[in-house]
Amino acid sequence: VYLPKNDVYVLTRYDIIRDVLGDPATFSSTTLGFNPMVNEALQGTSLASDPPLHTRLRATLSENLTPRALRGLKATIDEKA
Repeated sequence: VYLPKNDVYVLTRYDIIRDVLGDPATFSSTTLGFNPMVNEALQGTSLASDPPLHTRLRATLSENLTPRALRGLKATIDEKA
């Protein structure tokens, strides 16, 4: 769907979104926001980066989100909850 007010295309189908996310050479994730200020704020994050930076950032985040790592936090989370 094209949104002329924002001059952007919005993808809504899973298969198309998956194809786009798998093709960073054609569809970069570095400009996700609708304005330059948002894109600047997101610069360097895993959300708004392409490989190889995205791959490194995701690996770093994933280490802390594995089931094993999260099990180690269960007692702390239960205590605070």
